[in-house]
Amino acid sequence: MSIRFKLALTAVALAAAASANATSFASASIGPIQIQLVDLNPYDSVLPSITFTNADNTYLWAYAANSQSSSYLNSAGTATAGTASITVSNSGATATSLQGAQSSISGQVSGGTGGTSANFYGYVNAPYYSSFTLSANTAVRFSTVANVTASTTVGYSPSNGGSESVYGSVSLWANGYVGSSSQSGSDGINGYANYTTSWVYDPLTASSHYIYAGDQKSITQTLSASLANFSSSSMSGTVSAQTYINGSSNIAAAVPEPETYAMLLAGLGVIGAVARRRRARSL
Repeated sequence: MSIRFKLALTAVALAAAASANATSFASASIGPIQIQLVDLNPYDSVLPSITFTNADNTYLWAYAANSQSSSYLNSAGTATAGTASITVSNSGATATSLQGAQSSISGQVSGGTGGTSANFYGYVNAPYYSSFTLSANTAVRFSTVANVTASTTVGYSPSNGGSESVYGSVSLWANGYVGSSSQSGSDGINGYANYTTSWVYDPLTASSHYIYAGDQKSITQTLSASLANFSSSSMSGTVSAQTYINGSSNIAAAVPEPETYAMLLAGLGVIGAVARRRRARSL
């Protein structure tokens, strides 16, 4: 590989480093929801059952925004504003059955030109407080697999406009009532990412300082919420699940720190010295 080609590669790498956008990303998904019934009294004449009256109801709200514009979303689809976008989907439930219901939400954002901020925010409740009736002497377990991902590429840049942060969560909960007594069960996961730091000594400046880098979280977990009706009467109740994310960035580009430029220039100097030595030997 020629010295000129190495120099060209170094210049290209430097230009790419100076123009690469910082990107924050978050996603949260839940489903499909499974329902399991247990007969707590096999000797009575009651067969375990659960009946829903509005299992397909959904509450959804999301937006993407920057300093100039915003885009709102209240149904499945994608909202975009500048460098920010958020996408929502949900499916699976019918009015009389929650079995198989699932939903997801994801968002991505990069800082705007000149370090202007951009962000996204949204959540999906699917199901949204779905009402049910549980038979006497019956236990029910709602379960689902939940996923949360949160990541930043730069995290924090003191010399280039600020920081990135993202958050995602998934939760599942149920409440049941028999007369004046009540029960509840819930479960959830959370993921958050902004930046990581390292304290390093820089021999070029003979000083120590922080190095900032992006962060990443990824969680997959089974969530469950259970209720047990030990009475001889039916239990009424509600069940709900939520996927939620938010994120922001006001870092316009991942510009290298001054120390990085110094190291690159030093490398170029070494390459130039080697080139001159080879030229002198060939004379």
